[in-house]
Amino acid sequence: LGLVGIDDVRLDFPVSEDYLADIRPEAAVSFSLNAYPGRVYRGRVGTVVPVTDPGVRTFLLRVLPEQGDQRLVPGMSVSASLQLDTGRRGLVVPRDAILRYPDGRVVVWTVETGAEGAVVRENPVTTGIAFDSLIEISAGLNAGARVVVKGNEALQDGQRVSIIDRLVDGAGDV
Repeated sequence: LGLVGIDDVRLDFPVSEDYLADIRPEAAVSFSLNAYPGRVYRGRVGTVVPVTDPGVRTFLLRVLPEQGDQRLVPGMSVSASLQLDTGRRGLVVPRDAILRYPDGRVVVWTVETGAEGAVVRENPVTTGIAFDSLIEISAGLNAGARVVVKGNEALQDGQRVSIIDRLVDGAGDV
């Protein structure tokens, strides 16, 4: 990301062409300046320049920051976040719940509780987009499933386990 212009400061940054159809004019953008960590600034999408860079398949997104703070200086390093409403809804699990094997299998271990206690089951899954510390599961997992996030590398299907910690708020129980 980079800041350009001195009078009307704006942020220009590349975005993957995969998201071009999902970006709306005036969409809210939050950003932070690496020189001032911990402070979050707000802006809005000003212009989407639909010319892609053929080498990396990106297009230019121009963001107009809200007025007021004079700390924005052209050339500063910036990190930005743009929330897109794609209309898609889905399941997400922590990245640590995903195991990828050399043979191409991608699995999530789930916990089933029965009369004999808790056992784990290996579930092949299809992953979708990843963001922050989460990854979307587009197939192979049901809502409400309990997933193993730690210690899942050496599990065997049907192995008995003890649940020692539960994560909540979208970061454990799905």
